[in-house]
Amino acid sequence: MSSSLLSDGPLSAAGIRDLVLGGEVSALEAARAALGAVERLDPGVNAFTEVWAARAVRRARAVDRLVAVGGRPPLAGGPGRLQAQ
Repeated sequence: MSSSLLSDGPLSAAGIRDLVLGGEVSALEAARAALGAVERLDPGVNAFTEVWAARAVRRARAVDRLVAVGGRPPLAGGPGRLQAQ
């Protein structure tokens, strides 16, 4: 996702989905933007104990392939996280 799309602040998962389904950005671009934000911001907040970047990229590519053939996944391109206790 280009930095210009983030210039007005963070996007909601629904906002990212709409951009991906509308063809404005790819799920891969959205995933890379989210991973970049984690890399930049997490050292100061320690919100993540693990980041599965390769898995996120694989799944984003799968979403892009699905969207390319007319699929409309409900949260296409939206970042997700799991919290371990």
